[in-house]
Amino acid sequence: MPQPLPQLQVLENRLQQPNRRFTVGDVATLTGLPVDDAQRLLEQAMQLYDCRLQVTEAGGLVYNFGEALHRRGEPTSAERWAAVKQWLWQAFKVGFRVCISVMLLVYFVVFFVILLVLLLALLAQAMSDSDSDADIDFGTPFAILGEIIRGIFWWNVYSPATYYDQDDRGYAYRRYQAKDTAENKLGRRKKRKKGQDDGPPDKTFVASVYDFVFGPPRVEPPPLANQKEVAAFLRRNQAVIGPPEVRALAGWEGEAADDFFTDCVVRFNGQAQLSENGVLYAEFPDLELSANAEKDAPVVWYWDEYEPPYPLTGNGAGRNAAIVGLNAFNLVASGAVLVGALGNLGAVGSALLGWVPFLYSLTFFAVPGLRYFNLLPRRAQRQRNNVRKRLMRVLYRQPQAALSLPDLVAQANQLAKGEAPLTVAEAEPVFSQLVHELQGEAEAGDQGQVVYRFPRLAYELAEFQRLRSTRGPAQMGRVVFDTRD
Repeated sequence: MPQPLPQLQVLENRLQQPNRRFTVGDVATLTGLPVDDAQRLLEQAMQLYDCRLQVTEAGGLVYNFGEALHRRGEPTSAERWAAVKQWLWQAFKVGFRVCISVMLLVYFVVFFVILLVLLLALLAQAMSDSDSDADIDFGTPFAILGEIIRGIFWWNVYSPATYYDQDDRGYAYRRYQAKDTAENKLGRRKKRKKGQDDGPPDKTFVASVYDFVFGPPRVEPPPLANQKEVAAFLRRNQAVIGPPEVRALAGWEGEAADDFFTDCVVRFNGQAQLSENGVLYAEFPDLELSANAEKDAPVVWYWDEYEPPYPLTGNGAGRNAAIVGLNAFNLVASGAVLVGALGNLGAVGSALLGWVPFLYSLTFFAVPGLRYFNLLPRRAQRQRNNVRKRLMRVLYRQPQAALSLPDLVAQANQLAKGEAPLTVAEAEPVFSQLVHELQGEAEAGDQGQVVYRFPRLAYELAEFQRLRSTRGPAQMGRVVFDTRD
């Protein structure tokens, strides 16, 4: 990284004042530096503070440091508060998981009886069906017994492996696979004997109890996934990218796309440029060459990967009913202790058999109830994002086409891969936002309807391709010096 210019302090002092929008000429005038050094000074300021790049109608490049100066990478007050809430939630989850484990251990005798019944059923099946002798493992119930004991205190019930599933609207998404245990192996064996597809391992009952309270884990993108994807895209596309392509890769909305673009410029030592046709782009010479690109992140367009849903429990109705029944029994029994229906058990007995299980059972039901209301806006946003993906898939394919909203929805439905059909009503609010973001233009169609074009998007995408064609692929060449020699 180049040494900071001494005039950086002058610019930082000026950034403390209102109106934090600068051209290179503004900074050259402010500091007395040559134009090239003024641009380098602005790039150093971008490394320190959040900044957006803007292009004016006259083709000027503006560095906008926002209404409030903010250090790059420093969390905002909202982000700090979100981190505190997340920490409190995680601490609560650990504490209440301990409570659940203890209560499950109390019910261990019940589990043991169930397993004995299962063993007797298997023995009866073996005696009545001579063809099944080779398929039955009489050690399985005891293996399940041992796994239930371990599973009570084994909170990490999912494996890192993922597989694709579909939600009720046909959106394919990734979900974590349950760890393979003797319990779900037995279930899969039964499915195979009935000629059914066994599929991925089912969750154990203990895992279902934890998911009932806290919800199943969602497959979230790994840290810096978007940044790695942009870097991989650059290495495959002559190290040139523009804000519309960043939006197409990561799906950022509004100013967030511009902020992410400048973050990539700073992160990968890029050089923001205005093309001779007035289009903002950035080139990244340090990413152009590669000696080992085999492990680069896959490049997946925003519209080709749907978000996982927000299920409340992720359990089937039967399993939820069993869990509700067990906890309801615990709630009623402990309530009976508290009202004295089971006799006077004294202060210690009332606490251990009354207040402790009663408060636990109330919390057991209250947590998923509160989570339900917390999930409602997230589910609505996910649905909106998925609609946005399907509309963007069409717009980026033919930005110059004159399309009415019904035509756009019809084309999005034609490109569907099993997803439920979109309606004009659910697409309209999302499309209105896209028209604003992508600078769409409305005009009257041949039949009097309103149609939309996106000439700016088409122009910029074509300009990026032209810029790449002038650069050509980078060549490493042969090694001419080796320190080993």
